[in-house]
Amino acid sequence: MSIKGAIFDMDGTLLDSMHAWVKIGERYIKTKGIVLSDEQKGLVGGMLLEEMSEYLKKEFDFNLAPPEIVAEINRMVEDEYFHKIVAKPGVREFLETLKENNIKMCVATATDRYITEAVLERLDLLKYFECIFTCGELHVDKSTPDIYDRALEALGTKKEETYVFEDTYLPISTLHKAGYKFVAVSDKWSKHREEDIKKISKIFVEDLSTLDINTL
Repeated sequence: MSIKGAIFDMDGTLLDSMHAWVKIGERYIKTKGIVLSDEQKGLVGGMLLEEMSEYLKKEFDFNLAPPEIVAEINRMVEDEYFHKIVAKPGVREFLETLKENNIKMCVATATDRYITEAVLERLDLLKYFECIFTCGELHVDKSTPDIYDRALEALGTKKEETYVFEDTYLPISTLHKAGYKFVAVSDKWSKHREEDIKKISKIFVEDLSTLDINTL
């Protein structure tokens, strides 16, 4: 076992939560009485909240500042995170095993901090993590390794002794190109890219209950 540090994505990796974000931009704009074109739906669908808020402000001249737009979108998913979303199979047991083996852990997520901390606290998972990094706070997305680099620095572990756990193709591709060790975790919302994920992943698991840390 060479693993000394672990960086976890949250949505789709630790939590069964991706459904909360499906077409969130489209759903949000609909509350304003606006119907997006197919082109606009495609653009918005690939954006992080900060980028989306800037786009919507510019495109539709909302009487709201981008941070206010982000806040309104976050409120649309709060009920799911505060009361309904659950951990994926095997997560709690896997985190406990890592803790027992003195492996440092942190979270690197696109979800805003207050939602992240709230759901992890509710599920009694927050206690496992030394730090949390969010794309919004760092003003990055996962098309670059910046968020993982910051998490790695915070953990203080060597890159070759640290594994990242992710579920979607874009961040997994980023990790692959950046030379990170990683575990690809299956998620139903990433099934359409699963074969592409498997092609660049040395370790692919259906869920964390099937992963033996002695193989890392």
